[in-house]
Amino acid sequence: MEWNDHILALILAVLYPLYAKFSYDRYKIRFKKEGPGRKVKGYIQTMAWLWALLALGALFWFMNGRSLGTLLIAPQDGILFYAGYGLAALFTVFTFYQYYGVKHANNDQLAKLRASLESIKDFLPLTRRELRLFYAVSITAGVTEEFLYRAFLIWYLIPLAGLTGAVIASSAIFGFAHFYQGPAGMVKTGLLGLVFALLYTLTGSILLVIALHAVFDMISGRVVHYALNKRQAG
Repeated sequence: MEWNDHILALILAVLYPLYAKFSYDRYKIRFKKEGPGRKVKGYIQTMAWLWALLALGALFWFMNGRSLGTLLIAPQDGILFYAGYGLAALFTVFTFYQYYGVKHANNDQLAKLRASLESIKDFLPLTRRELRLFYAVSITAGVTEEFLYRAFLIWYLIPLAGLTGAVIASSAIFGFAHFYQGPAGMVKTGLLGLVFALLYTLTGSILLVIALHAVFDMISGRVVHYALNKRQAG
């Protein structure tokens, strides 16, 4: 490993999570002053930072004379490989089931969902325009976070902790990257990161995990958009 690999790992594990917390706290203050227009700016800013991080990671990677193939992990053999795609199928079913569940939820269930979103409600899509932009954020997160927090971090951590340790540690770091969402948000995203890490290491397909991540975030955006507007409609 080279010095810039350590720098990128430090950014992903410590500096970016702390910046995201600081940035979100500042965003909430500005949102109260500027209103919904700040949300659109927040989405654009989030995408810009994520793409900038990926660009920095790519720059470091290719500076070290490596090919993209060097970053990707080999799939597991036999039953573990098929188990990975089985897990992907189950995750896909779960993703769409959560939307179905919310569409058929009663008022009490919707109220509980909205309460669980309280800490990040100012960043969630309410209007159709915001939802469309949230889809773009979801695709951005799918591409950038999977290359950075799955492909790169697992590659980086394997020599230090082995494959199992790399899967667990990268998932914990991914959870901490969502520090701004509070303890519950970190646990949820850490577990989600663990699912993505397992999918990646079992199938060896970063494209599969990118697609699942993006679709999950898009459906989640659709879910909260429905729940928030359902409340307004009474």
